[in-house]
Formats: sequence, C-alpha cells, structure tokens
Amino acid sequence: MNIRAIGVIASLIFLIGTIGGFYWVWSQTKIFTVDSTVASNLKPVEIASTKTEAINLLSGLQKFSDIPIPVPTEKMGKANPFEKMQ
Repeated sequence: MNIRAIGVIASLIFLIGTIGGFYWVWSQTKIFTVDSTVASNLKPVEIASTKTEAINLLSGLQKFSDIPIPVPTEKMGKANPFEKMQ
C-alpha cells in the first residue's frame, strides 16, 4: 500500500467520524418550548425619557468639529530638530 492510498483512507475515516460526531451532537440537543406566561410579562422598553435626557445633556454643547485647523506657518523655514546631524 502506498502513502497516497493510506492518506485517502485516513481522510475518509476522519470525514465519516466528523459527520457522525456532528449528527450525534445534533441528535442530543433538546428543543425548548417558550413559556407564554413569561412572554406576556415582558414590557416594551420606554425610550422617550432617555431621548429627552440626551437632548437636555447635548443642548448646551458647542460643535467644534467644523472649526478649520490653520496651516502652521510659524515653523516654516526653520531647521528640522529631528534631522540627523552629520
């Protein structure tokens, strides 16, 4: 028997074992039913108060993201301090 045939046989055994393992795990799972009394006790989330609180917190803030950053002209023409000295 050559090495290629042994590899094919081993891979088929591994494939069959893997499929069998997945089938076994799948068959061991239990199906849970949802209790309707628990579902009826759940209330919808109320977000109106959170929304008004967020609006109140953000109302006094100023938006600084639109302020342009000027070009640093004060350092133009000066020597680079990080340049390697010769």
